Amino acid sequence: MYMEIFRPEFNEKSYVVLAISGGPDSMAMLDLFKNEKYRLVVALVNYKKREESDIEQENVRLFCKKHNLIFETKTVDEKVVGNFQNWAREYRFKFFKDLYIKYNAKALLIAHNLDDHLETYYIQKERRTQTRFYGIAQETYIDDMRVIRPCINVLKSDLLKYCMENKVYYSIDCSNLSDDFLRNRIRHRILDKMSNDEKYQLKDKIIKENIKLEKKFSLVDELYKKYIDGNNISFELFEEDENIIECVLFKLVNKKAYSMKAIKDIIRQVKSDKSNLIIPLDKERCLVKEYGNLYVSPNSDPDYYYYTINRPREFDSQFFTILKVGDGKHQLKLNKEDFPLTIRPYYEDDYIELKDGKKKISRVFIDHKIGWTKRKKWPIVINSKGLILLVCGLTKHYNYSKSREDFDSEIYIYEKVND
Repeated sequence: MYMEIFRPEFNEKSYVVLAISGGPDSMAMLDLFKNEKYRLVVALVNYKKREESDIEQENVRLFCKKHNLIFETKTVDEKVVGNFQNWAREYRFKFFKDLYIKYNAKALLIAHNLDDHLETYYIQKERRTQTRFYGIAQETYIDDMRVIRPCINVLKSDLLKYCMENKVYYSIDCSNLSDDFLRNRIRHRILDKMSNDEKYQLKDKIIKENIKLEKKFSLVDELYKKYIDGNNISFELFEEDENIIECVLFKLVNKKAYSMKAIKDIIRQVKSDKSNLIIPLDKERCLVKEYGNLYVSPNSDPDYYYYTINRPREFDSQFFTILKVGDGKHQLKLNKEDFPLTIRPYYEDDYIELKDGKKKISRVFIDHKIGWTKRKKWPIVINSKGLILLVCGLTKHYNYSKSREDFDSEIYIYEKVND
């Protein structure tokens, strides 16, 4: 069976780290590379989330012992609060980085396949993510590590077939069978219904779209140099095409999780008639508009926060908590189209749509006699379309009242605000 595997060239003294989970994708990659002349370091993280995880770890260890490969493992022995997927990614990449340094490795190999590439493309489109590359790149750098994906042009089904034909041990993670995560839903509802030819056609389409993206961002890079000097930003930038402004600001904030809605919100505020304002960018920085100047400044406000919630789940932070049960004034009935949610403090121009019309959030606070120190921290919930749905515990968008019937899920968001 022919598979389009990318095989990087390294000398026989080079160390290369392989990220292995025990699943068919990574085990096929491991078997395909087991006889390479360079030295392989097999890295596995045992999250202890499933009963089979210890058995899977032992089977990978035995494979490495049989083929004289270095085996490194790390076991999670802490309770994770919040978004496990994000935490797990940070945890394993820190482990990979430690091994990369320990062995002075030349590369980190990850077994992403063509299906992963196509799924990522659909996720980016559904979330309207601002990106410089659609899908997953064959080669990139993460935390100063050269990351290579040798199987990115190979169908997931072909990697599974390879394991079966060559009697390579693999395990199946049952969590991948559920529809709890967006990636799984796309896999089951879209990719699983596509033929192999349709997948290859989509791959070719993505290549063409990435060529267009590269041309666009080459222009963006030129305009970035033209309009941004250190921390200072020229107002002339905001006379450009809206899409160009968005791309330049996206490069400025340099945050993967920054939504297009947040970028548009920045543009709206900068273009407003207000001569002086402060726009938070993240926990460390803010955009300051004052006396005809526009610049990025360190964010000295300890009460600023910006959270992205990608699905209905319980979550706890310093400023709010999300529960699955609660009272009506903290309840939100949601559809999947509402996600991702953004939770942050209010901006001066924020308003919410009520039955009797639009109302500024500042007026909501005044009506409820909420003092200034609490207002700075009070959580505001915004959906993927930019609608403010909830001022926690105070009021909610008229379409998201308790009587709403067309909803997929419900959560309860409680403010944790002290003077």
